[in-house]
Amino acid sequence: MLSTLILSDDGSVHIPHYDLPKRYQPHSPIGAGDPCEHFPRMQNYRVQQRWGELADLIDAQLEHTTEVEAKFDLHLAIADICESQLASTPRAIDAYESALALDTNVEDAFVALERLFRQSEHWGKLAKVLERKADFLEKSGNAAQAWRTR
Repeated sequence: MLSTLILSDDGSVHIPHYDLPKRYQPHSPIGAGDPCEHFPRMQNYRVQQRWGELADLIDAQLEHTTEVEAKFDLHLAIADICESQLASTPRAIDAYESALALDTNVEDAFVALERLFRQSEHWGKLAKVLERKADFLEKSGNAAQAWRTR
Protein backbone atom coordinates (compact mmCIF):
# COMPACT_ATOMS: atom_id res chain seq x y z
CA MET A 1 0.00 0.00 0.00
CA LEU A 2 1.27 3.46 -0.83
CA SER A 3 1.66 5.06 2.53
CA THR A 4 3.83 8.09 2.02
CA LEU A 5 5.67 10.24 -0.47
CA ILE A 6 9.10 11.48 0.56
CA LEU A 7 10.76 14.79 -0.28
CA SER A 8 14.54 14.30 -0.07
CA ASP A 9 17.19 16.90 0.72
CA ASP A 10 18.01 17.39 -2.96
CA GLY A 11 14.36 18.29 -3.70
CA SER A 12 13.36 15.07 -5.45
CA VAL A 13 10.10 13.34 -4.64
CA HIS A 14 10.14 9.60 -3.93
CA ILE A 15 7.65 6.77 -3.47
CA PRO A 16 8.72 3.98 -1.14
CA HIS A 17 7.78 0.47 -2.22
CA TYR A 18 8.03 -1.68 0.89
CA ASP A 19 6.46 -4.72 -0.74
CA LEU A 20 8.87 -4.90 -3.69
CA PRO A 21 11.96 -7.06 -4.06
CA LYS A 22 15.12 -5.59 -2.53
CA ARG A 23 16.46 -4.28 -5.85
CA TYR A 24 13.40 -2.04 -6.25
CA GLN A 25 13.13 -0.78 -2.68
CA PRO A 26 15.31 2.30 -3.13
CA HIS A 27 13.07 5.31 -3.52
CA SER A 28 12.17 6.14 -7.10
CA PRO A 29 12.07 9.71 -8.38
CA ILE A 30 8.77 10.96 -9.77
CA GLY A 31 8.72 12.90 -12.97
CA ALA A 32 11.24 15.15 -14.61
CA GLY A 33 12.16 18.76 -14.15
CA ASP A 34 11.25 20.17 -10.78
CA PRO A 35 9.36 17.45 -8.88
CA CYS A 36 8.80 19.79 -5.93
CA GLU A 37 5.98 21.49 -7.81
CA HIS A 38 3.87 18.32 -7.60
CA PHE A 39 4.80 17.27 -4.08
CA PRO A 40 2.28 19.45 -2.23
CA ARG A 41 -0.58 18.15 -4.39
CA MET A 42 0.56 14.55 -3.99
CA GLN A 43 0.87 14.97 -0.25
CA ASN A 44 -2.58 16.59 -0.04
CA TYR A 45 -4.15 13.83 -2.12
CA ARG A 46 -2.60 11.19 0.11
CA VAL A 47 -3.63 12.89 3.36
CA GLN A 48 -7.15 13.54 2.06
CA GLN A 49 -7.30 9.99 0.70
CA ARG A 50 -8.01 11.25 -2.81
CA TRP A 51 -6.51 8.11 -4.31
CA GLY A 52 -7.98 8.51 -7.79
CA GLU A 53 -6.45 11.95 -8.20
CA LEU A 54 -3.13 10.74 -6.78
CA ALA A 55 -3.10 7.86 -9.28
CA ASP A 56 -3.92 10.29 -12.10
CA LEU A 57 -1.09 12.62 -11.04
CA ILE A 58 1.40 9.77 -10.88
CA ASP A 59 0.11 8.57 -14.25
CA ALA A 60 0.75 12.06 -15.66
CA GLN A 61 4.31 11.89 -14.33
CA LEU A 62 4.91 8.81 -16.47
CA GLU A 63 4.80 11.02 -19.57
CA HIS A 64 7.74 13.06 -18.26
CA THR A 65 9.81 10.17 -16.97
CA THR A 66 12.49 8.76 -19.24
CA GLU A 67 14.26 6.26 -16.95
CA VAL A 68 12.96 2.73 -17.37
CA GLU A 69 13.37 1.82 -13.70
CA ALA A 70 11.51 4.97 -12.59
CA LYS A 71 8.68 4.22 -15.05
CA PHE A 72 8.53 0.66 -13.74
CA ASP A 73 8.20 1.90 -10.15
CA LEU A 74 5.55 4.46 -11.12
CA HIS A 75 3.49 1.75 -12.83
CA LEU A 76 3.73 -0.36 -9.67
CA ALA A 77 2.67 2.60 -7.53
CA ILE A 78 -0.39 3.17 -9.72
CA ALA A 79 -1.20 -0.54 -9.65
CA ASP A 80 -0.93 -0.61 -5.87
CA ILE A 81 -3.22 2.41 -5.44
CA CYS A 82 -5.76 1.06 -7.92
CA GLU A 83 -5.82 -2.38 -6.34
CA SER A 84 -5.69 -1.53 -2.65
CA GLN A 85 -7.42 1.87 -2.44
CA LEU A 86 -9.65 2.21 -5.50
CA ALA A 87 -10.67 -1.42 -6.07
CA SER A 88 -10.12 -0.75 -9.76
CA THR A 89 -9.06 -4.16 -11.02
CA PRO A 90 -8.90 -3.23 -14.74
CA ARG A 91 -6.66 -0.21 -14.12
CA ALA A 92 -4.45 -2.21 -11.73
CA ILE A 93 -4.12 -4.96 -14.34
CA ASP A 94 -3.14 -2.39 -16.99
CA ALA A 95 -0.52 -0.89 -14.69
CA TYR A 96 0.97 -4.28 -13.76
CA GLU A 97 1.07 -5.28 -17.44
CA SER A 98 2.77 -2.00 -18.34
CA ALA A 99 5.34 -2.63 -15.60
CA LEU A 100 5.99 -6.13 -16.92
CA ALA A 101 6.40 -4.75 -20.43
CA LEU A 102 9.32 -2.72 -19.07
CA ASP A 103 10.90 -5.44 -16.89
CA THR A 104 9.83 -9.09 -16.95
CA ASN A 105 12.27 -10.10 -14.22
CA VAL A 106 10.02 -9.32 -11.27
CA GLU A 107 8.04 -12.24 -9.90
CA ASP A 108 5.87 -9.99 -7.68
CA ALA A 109 4.20 -8.40 -10.72
CA PHE A 110 3.41 -11.88 -12.09
CA VAL A 111 1.94 -12.90 -8.73
CA ALA A 112 -0.21 -9.74 -8.61
CA LEU A 113 -1.52 -10.31 -12.13
CA GLU A 114 -2.21 -13.96 -11.33
CA ARG A 115 -4.22 -12.92 -8.27
CA LEU A 116 -6.19 -10.26 -10.16
CA PHE A 117 -6.99 -12.54 -13.10
CA ARG A 118 -8.19 -15.27 -10.74
CA GLN A 119 -10.42 -12.79 -8.89
CA SER A 120 -11.87 -11.38 -12.09
CA GLU A 121 -12.12 -14.86 -13.68
CA HIS A 122 -10.14 -13.94 -16.81
CA TRP A 123 -8.98 -17.50 -17.42
CA GLY A 124 -7.39 -16.94 -20.86
CA LYS A 125 -5.33 -14.04 -19.58
CA LEU A 126 -4.43 -16.04 -16.47
CA ALA A 127 -3.07 -18.85 -18.64
CA LYS A 128 -0.87 -16.38 -20.56
CA VAL A 129 0.47 -14.84 -17.35
CA LEU A 130 1.20 -18.26 -15.87
CA GLU A 131 3.10 -19.22 -19.03
CA ARG A 132 5.13 -15.99 -18.88
CA LYS A 133 5.79 -16.60 -15.18
CA ALA A 134 6.93 -20.16 -15.92
CA ASP A 135 9.30 -18.84 -18.61
CA PHE A 136 10.67 -16.32 -16.11
CA LEU A 137 11.15 -19.02 -13.47
CA GLU A 138 12.85 -21.33 -15.95
CA LYS A 139 15.27 -18.59 -17.04
CA SER A 140 16.07 -17.80 -13.42
CA GLY A 141 17.01 -21.43 -12.73
CA ASN A 142 13.83 -22.62 -10.99
CA ALA A 143 12.90 -25.39 -13.41
CA ALA A 144 10.89 -27.35 -10.83
CA GLN A 145 8.80 -24.34 -9.88
CA ALA A 146 8.35 -23.47 -13.57
CA TRP A 147 7.10 -27.00 -14.20
CA ARG A 148 4.59 -26.70 -11.32
CA THR A 149 3.40 -23.34 -12.68
CA ARG A 150 2.73 -24.84 -16.09
